[in-house]
Amino acid sequence: MNKAYVICDLAYGDTGKGTLTDFLCRYHNADLVVRYNGGPQAGHNVVLPDGKHHCFAQFGSGTLAGVKLFISKKMLIDLNSMQAEAEFLERLGLENPYQFLLFDPMVQVITPWHKMLGQIKEMIRDEQRHGSCGQGVGEAVRYQRKGFPLYLYQLLNKHDLRHKLKLLMMETIAEVNYLMSSHYSPEVKERYNWFTSEYSLAGLVKTYYEFAQRLKSQMVTFPDINDAKVVIFEGAQGILLDPIKGFAPHITKTRSTFHNVNAVTGDNVKSMPNVYEVVGVTRAYSHRHGAGPFVTETPELQDHFQEQHNQTCQWQGTFRFGWFDLLATRYAIDVNDGVDWLALNCLDQLTGFRKIKICTSYEYFGDRQRLEGLFHWRGLEPNKAEIFAFRVPGDTCLTNLEEKEVTKILFNCKPLSFIEFDGWTDDLSTAKSWDDLPNQAKNFITFLQSPIGLGVPIKLISVGPTHKHKFFIEN
Repeated sequence: MNKAYVICDLAYGDTGKGTLTDFLCRYHNADLVVRYNGGPQAGHNVVLPDGKHHCFAQFGSGTLAGVKLFISKKMLIDLNSMQAEAEFLERLGLENPYQFLLFDPMVQVITPWHKMLGQIKEMIRDEQRHGSCGQGVGEAVRYQRKGFPLYLYQLLNKHDLRHKLKLLMMETIAEVNYLMSSHYSPEVKERYNWFTSEYSLAGLVKTYYEFAQRLKSQMVTFPDINDAKVVIFEGAQGILLDPIKGFAPHITKTRSTFHNVNAVTGDNVKSMPNVYEVVGVTRAYSHRHGAGPFVTETPELQDHFQEQHNQTCQWQGTFRFGWFDLLATRYAIDVNDGVDWLALNCLDQLTGFRKIKICTSYEYFGDRQRLEGLFHWRGLEPNKAEIFAFRVPGDTCLTNLEEKEVTKILFNCKPLSFIEFDGWTDDLSTAKSWDDLPNQAKNFITFLQSPIGLGVPIKLISVGPTHKHKFFIEN
């Protein structure tokens, strides 16, 4: 392998990892895409110049560029959802989409019972929702840790498959019944009835066994990439949702930093800088889709930004917007052990603002002693402080109490200090180079990559939804 690009989302997801993967596959004529985390809850949007669009969940975002995906052991899959996605891709004109997939035999399989349990838990939480996508990923991970995993290779033996699915069905249904005994509602009961009537043990055994038999020749521990020129490692979710470094309980259940790439490849990414480049992806403003703290959230921005593909949904609610959060983005870079360069997406969406803001500190309201060891801060007055930066936890996890404390603190913060930049009215969608950008946009970008900004070079700019709207810039 001559070169590998590891794509990491520096926010809460939805920064544009899919469109970046599609661009890098085309620009570098990539040989392979590798998913190293996440599962079917991913939603990576790719738009082609002719207007065709697909939201990639379990197929690689390089698929429309003709690049195969390796689904590594660090990803989870839902075979029913995968089939639905394959059928959608066929309607787009892609013949036999499964030909673009390779599977690690140790990929973990999500069942409908995992999804049922996860959705019912989230419904019961009501106003205290965690921000689940309702795809069963968290429950599949939890059941794996409890000793009830279901791996792809186990689908090849029908007898063993039936036994494992029966155990999973019994365990999850028992847990749901226990939850409903103290948290009954007609909506929860309706959800339970739908899943138990829609999916049967015999039906899943048949579906899963036939799937495994059909695709067993595509199961490989890791593809031979010795002769590959370029490999793209496509991340899912965002670093601020990481289960170790994120803000519990509003987190995902698989690592969203680059570190899974080490486990997938056997390499030490950081010790091979001539091969691996870790790319941090961010939008030119902040955003969040789902419950959880979001310090710079600014409801007035809702009318300006156009979010075409991340719509309001039952599980994640509305898509939220805010000014660029320098503190949270720096934290994401730090807990990822750094990135080599940045891709800045959605710059075009800032067009039309008279002033553009970057948040440089938070105002915290509450007991200031709670901040010790978790943030860099200074007191303002009793029960009020200015937060300048997150303290980066060490290699071990924060304790459960510390995780929840950080989250509680963030809920009691609001933006305090901003740096303001003059806006612009130019249509950036036709820009093809640095020279095509207005000076105001150049000033914004220059600050972000400066030592007092993020301290990382911005090498790629996106000014629209397709691969033709992206270009590299010199620093």
